[in-house]
Amino acid sequence: MGDDGGHADGLSEGGMAMGDFSPNWQEAFANYALTPRDALGASTLYMRSDDESKSRQLVDVTYTRLLERWTDRQQRELDHAVQSGAWQNAAWLQREHAFMLPQSSFWQDGADRLTAREQAMGMIDDFSQLRMPFLEPKRTRKPKVNSSLAE
Repeated sequence: MGDDGGHADGLSEGGMAMGDFSPNWQEAFANYALTPRDALGASTLYMRSDDESKSRQLVDVTYTRLLERWTDRQQRELDHAVQSGAWQNAAWLQREHAFMLPQSSFWQDGADRLTAREQAMGMIDDFSQLRMPFLEPKRTRKPKVNSSLAE
């Protein structure tokens, strides 16, 4: 539990690094969480024009602070919307998964021992079993034929 009233909102004493490297764009970033709410980081960015005539390099240090997502009033309104059925509850993804993939072995394979984030990512990955990808449009529009060209 964190020092903010019992909410563990982030990671403490953990690090993260990422990068993106191509001939004209090179970026590296590292971040270290001092507390569940505070992190320090450093990054470097190099960019170059396609004709290689101009380039820029940026090096910076960052401080990140986890802020509240909602005001107290917004949280009360969200809680009321969830309770009244006007907003999806926390189990909506599990319900959608069970409805769309009733034969899935995801939960029998020990998914109940995963973290909530791992479960969500696993269910989203499991949707790849569908004939129509889950996140793609269901219908595509046919291009209009110009009647003057069709004659």
